[in-house]
Amino acid sequence: LLKNKKGLVRLAAILTLILTPSERAVELLIPLLKDKKKFVRAAATAGLGSSRSERAVEHLTPLLKDREVFVRRVTCESLGMIGSDGGVEHIIPLLKDEDISVRRAAAGALGELSRKLKEDDLFSLVKRLHKVGQEEAVDKIKKVQGRRFLKILCPELSRQG
Repeated sequence: LLKNKKGLVRLAAILTLILTPSERAVELLIPLLKDKKKFVRAAATAGLGSSRSERAVEHLTPLLKDREVFVRRVTCESLGMIGSDGGVEHIIPLLKDEDISVRRAAAGALGELSRKLKEDDLFSLVKRLHKVGQEEAVDKIKKVQGRRFLKILCPELSRQG
């Protein structure tokens, strides 16, 4: 079904795989990232995101440059769901994407990815985002990190209470 000529049949097969995520599903979804139909690429991307397989990251990052806005947005969201810090450097350029939905998805993905960053890496990322004026991304990270954000960026304040 994943190789059927009809895009809707491929989409239905992808949806079935999403409901039963496994390493085998990841293997089956990866080739569909190159499908000519944007909705098939986006669905495969979403399926890989819900699998939370770090193996998928290297296959997803090229889709951050897809010509279709929808695919770029879903790819950001999926990388955020997977939570691998391997996606951070690939997502940052999308904070300047021409489409606002992609920029917001990139900011949200960085927020989610920040959960797995070591303190030094988190500090470095936030400092870098501040420097280039990416306050929306910093706000997403603050929201996700909560008190950890204060502890890392303002240790003297967090000691006070």
